[in-house]
Amino acid sequence: MRFHKMVQSAAVCLVVTIVLAVAVPVRAQQPKDRQSLLKAAEQGDPKAQVELANIYLMEPDPDPDESLSWLKRAADQGDTTALFRIGQIYHQGMGIPRDYRLAADWFRKAAEKGHTTAQLNLGELYRTGTGVAQDRIQAYKWLSLAESESGADLTESPDRNFFPTVRKLEYLSATRSRKLVAGQMAYGELAEALRQVKEWKSAHPQTSAVNSRTGVNPSGAFQRMSPGNKTSPVVLYKPLPGYTDEARKAKVEGTILIECTIHKDGTVGDLVVLKGLGYGLDENAVNKIKNEWRFQPGTFNGEPIDVKTRIEVVYNLGRKR
Repeated sequence: MRFHKMVQSAAVCLVVTIVLAVAVPVRAQQPKDRQSLLKAAEQGDPKAQVELANIYLMEPDPDPDESLSWLKRAADQGDTTALFRIGQIYHQGMGIPRDYRLAADWFRKAAEKGHTTAQLNLGELYRTGTGVAQDRIQAYKWLSLAESESGADLTESPDRNFFPTVRKLEYLSATRSRKLVAGQMAYGELAEALRQVKEWKSAHPQTSAVNSRTGVNPSGAFQRMSPGNKTSPVVLYKPLPGYTDEARKAKVEGTILIECTIHKDGTVGDLVVLKGLGYGLDENAVNKIKNEWRFQPGTFNGEPIDVKTRIEVVYNLGRKR
C-alpha cells in the first residue's frame, strides 16, 4: 500500500511518495522533546541516540561532531541503522568534508550485518573504485547480496501490495550494477565472486532469512506484518518544502529519501535522511515533514499503530506536468 501524489508549482515540482514498510510496536511512551530524548539516549537507548543524532545534524546550525558521537554510541551497541547512517554522513559530506574511505568502512560494517542499502552502496563503491581499490569481485559480491535480499520479497511476500517501493528501486539498481560488473569479469573472477556470495549467506543464515522473507527490521532491514486487517497512513496536511536560494542557484535536482515513523497520533518522528541532495534541501524537507505534516495513522485490526515509512521528495526545477 502506498500513497503517491504529484505536486506542481511554477518554481519546483515535488514528488512525494509515502511507502508503508513496517508496523512498529507501539511503546507506552515515545520521547517527543529533546530533553526526554536526551535522557533516553543517555540511558543507552540506541533508537533515541540515532534520533538525537539526526536532530543535531538537521538543525539550522548543525553539529555533525555531536551527531557522530551519538551515532557511534548506538553503533557500539550493534545498531545497524547507526552504522549505515555514519557511512552516509561521510559519503555525502553532511556537515563535514566527504571521506569515501571512512564511508566504505562504515558501510561495510552495516553490510556485514545485513543492511541491504549499505550492501548496495558498498558494491557501488567497489564498482567505481571510490574510497576503496576498484574490485570487481567485491563489487559483484555486495551488489548480488543487495539484489537477492531486496528482490526476495518480489516472489516471497504474501501481500504484493504491501511490498515497499523503495525495495523495488534498490532491487533494480543492484541488478543493473551487478550486470555491468558481470560483463567486465573474467570467468575465474565470476566464479570467485559467486563462491564468496554463497559463503556469506552460509555464515549469515538468520540475516538472509529475515531479509529475504520480510524487509526493514529494527536494525535496518523490512519486517512483514502479521496476518490481519491493516490500513496504511493517509496524509492529512503536508505543506511542501521549498528550494533554498543556494540550491536554486546551483540548479540542483534529484531525490531525497527519508525514513521516518508515522506515530499513532498522526505526528512524524525518527526521521533519517537515507539519500540527500545537500544545499539545505535535506534540512528543509526534514523540518517541514517533522514539524508540520500530519497523518491519519495506520491501523492494524482497527487499532492505531506506529508505522515505519520512507518518503521520497523529488526536486525538479521548472518542470511542467
